Amino acid sequence: MKIVDIEENIQREIKDLFEFYDGDKNGFISDIELLRVLQASNPTADMKDAQRVIQQADKNGDGKISFLEFEAIMQRKIKSDILSAQDEMADLRKMFKQFDLDGNGVLSISEL
Repeated sequence: MKIVDIEENIQREIKDLFEFYDGDKNGFISDIELLRVLQASNPTADMKDAQRVIQQADKNGDGKISFLEFEAIMQRKIKSDILSAQDEMADLRKMFKQFDLDGNGVLSISEL
């Protein structure tokens, strides 16, 4: 898969997710729409939680999240997740090398 394909897939996923959040399909995510989604994963979420998220994401101060604001949040999250995954892979490689005593890239029974 080419990088361009990956970026297109990410953009499509972000757009689909935004449309899922945007229940009334007006092009914005309101506090009520966000609360609906938050409560699906956390039944104790309340309007204050939704408003706090809106306040953090709402860069133009209109009280709702536009697609561009949502996209910026998701891009930051995706980059953070990728960096975290890279750190985890580096840790796994380091652990593997500690066990791979003969350095042949394969763990034998005796090395375990």
